[in-house]
Amino acid sequence: MIPFDQHEGVEERKPGSDEPCPICGERLGFPALSRFDNETEICSYCGESEGTGFLFSVLNESQREALRFLKTTGLTSMGLSEWEAHCVVIAAINGSRRGMHTKMKESFEQLEELKQNQTNMDWYEGDLSD
Repeated sequence: MIPFDQHEGVEERKPGSDEPCPICGERLGFPALSRFDNETEICSYCGESEGTGFLFSVLNESQREALRFLKTTGLTSMGLSEWEAHCVVIAAINGSRRGMHTKMKESFEQLEELKQNQTNMDWYEGDLSD
């Protein structure tokens, strides 16, 4: 008798949908409904970006107005559909958030490296401020 391994030849699959997000192209996973039309499935990251308006919170009023113009008039006057213009704005929000997360991760990694490489100077009672 040959032992049967039920996992042999079976790919490891993450739960949720493997379809790409129509905004960012990443895996949908457990999708959210886009606030654009309440029908289109998007990844949860893009859904969060649509919902929180993160980019709008870090811009001043004139910058927000310029982005609103770009989305509602500027991009559509260049031939983009309203959906495509919406995707550009959400991609900008995602880029800003991903950049922030990347910088935070790098900072924590640098702190951890400093902590691991720190010389034990408990014996020193002088002033190191110079």
